[in-house]
Amino acid sequence: MQNRIGLMQLPVLCVTFVVNHYLFIIDNSLNNQMKTHLFIFKTIIDKELKCIVLHSLFFLIILNSFFLKAQSLNKEEIIADLKQMVAIIESTHADPYYFGGGKLVFHRRFQELLISIPDQGMSINNFAEMIQPFLAKIGDGHTYVIPPNWYSDQSLGLPLDLKVIEKEIYVSGVFSGEYKFLLNAILLELEGVPVSELLERQKLILAAENEYHNLRRLIDGLKRLVKLKLLLPGISHFDSLKAKFKDPNGKTFQVSFFLNDLEEKPMISNKSSIAMPSIKKSDFVFDYIDEEKKTIMLRIEDMQTYRECHEHWRFYGNYYEELARKTYERFHEKTAMDDLNLVIDNLPSATACFRDLVVAMKNDKTENLIIDLRKNPGGVSNITEILMYFLYGKETILKVNNQSYQIRKHSEIYYQYNKGEKFDSIGESRTLPLTINDYDFDEERRYLTSKNRDYKKGQILNELDEMASHMPTFEKEYVTGKYEGWYTPKNVIVLTTERTFSSAFWMLQNLAKNNAILVGTPSGQAPNTFSDQNPFKLKNSGLNLYLTYKMGYSFPELEDNTDVLMPHYLLTYEKLKSYKFDPNSEVIYALEVLNKK
Repeated sequence: MQNRIGLMQLPVLCVTFVVNHYLFIIDNSLNNQMKTHLFIFKTIIDKELKCIVLHSLFFLIILNSFFLKAQSLNKEEIIADLKQMVAIIESTHADPYYFGGGKLVFHRRFQELLISIPDQGMSINNFAEMIQPFLAKIGDGHTYVIPPNWYSDQSLGLPLDLKVIEKEIYVSGVFSGEYKFLLNAILLELEGVPVSELLERQKLILAAENEYHNLRRLIDGLKRLVKLKLLLPGISHFDSLKAKFKDPNGKTFQVSFFLNDLEEKPMISNKSSIAMPSIKKSDFVFDYIDEEKKTIMLRIEDMQTYRECHEHWRFYGNYYEELARKTYERFHEKTAMDDLNLVIDNLPSATACFRDLVVAMKNDKTENLIIDLRKNPGGVSNITEILMYFLYGKETILKVNNQSYQIRKHSEIYYQYNKGEKFDSIGESRTLPLTINDYDFDEERRYLTSKNRDYKKGQILNELDEMASHMPTFEKEYVTGKYEGWYTPKNVIVLTTERTFSSAFWMLQNLAKNNAILVGTPSGQAPNTFSDQNPFKLKNSGLNLYLTYKMGYSFPELEDNTDVLMPHYLLTYEKLKSYKFDPNSEVIYALEVLNKK
């Protein structure tokens, strides 16, 4: 019995062994003087480590119990978070009842949610999943919560890269050579569930602005196992999945995916005949795509990684420090400085990029500009005004901005979050004084009335001046006016897909109003919808509730039920097939359109 190892001694011996093992490795690389110091340290470790580990073990047991509690919520905590959530929505969102059937329906659904809470409580992930259908029925693609395991669990679902073509989903890439035969095939069903039914289920997980947005949401859900489980709730084991496809010749076939054997590998996709500008050093880059320099490509992948975006956030007191540092490290390939202001000052500048773009086009007498927004999910929309300043000048910005308007709710909670922005109850541009929590209809009045156009232009110019003042990098150029409207090419084409969203849609529609041609798949953004998103943290669960505080009318002349802005040239499956399923078929299509001009 004396030779047995007690349960509490085992961790001590294991940790002692590991520590001494690494000290032995270190010992072999030291000089004699340093080895003497190391021997003393090892002696202390051998004597003290047992006591340290035993105390640590008890601490970890206590800490683990707190950790487990933190991952779950009791019924009272859930009720408190739900009531906080509804209070935030009703006080901040521009109109949470607009698409959802009215205020009575909203509160009926909320009470049903309260009734459904189990007595024993639930995990934070399950709580988030319970909230999602309630928020989805608000019908605002910017209003949602994300379960924590969507970030932490990156297990693969279907090992495919999927894209939208017309109103279907096709395979544009695979993670394994054994599935290469699936390239270009259209997905028909999964585990016997048609894509049409999967789309209906997806609507109860995250709201969609239109059917293209819902298709995009579904694609994202199919690619990650944690989301896939919500789409297929009747399946208990996900060792394998069966899917049905249709190949380019119309033949249907079934494939089994064995998920336990999957690992994410480099994507295998069709080769492209188009050389795209590299985004290694910036998410907005340009380059010529022909030797004659008649056509130039401006690629904008993201609207949260430009310097002026972070200057704007800094002005309002909302420091997205982690994003700023990660952006710096991605583009500079080294650790970010401690000083956040220095980090922001060294992020890629949209002002510099767009200034260089118009200078190059003017020098080379470039005729065509293709702006690629296909993968752009949005961010801060100020980049649109920066681009249009260089391409067209202030007058065009004022003209285009006067064709749309927003209705804003000035909620108290909003100003608590955006500490850098102060509520002005009177304001130069307001028709009447407002109080906190009022709605601001002045932009709508400005749009609807034909009187005092010069005064309205003055209002918009003041807003543009104020926007510039939030971004020192752009403001330096803006106040000089040196490159304002420097060069406008003969033709501007904007490439769009279902992933062109939010602030990217703002750029798309502003360019379209100035006669740009849209090519590709419709944006997932509705022309008239809620906009400007902010996160609010729920007290007990720590979940971020994302929601909007404005109703935006980009195309007020459209019917209320218009939720899709169709491109001038729609990329169809047959057209994609004729381009041999080139990943940059939209670019080829754009060049084809230009050649006919």
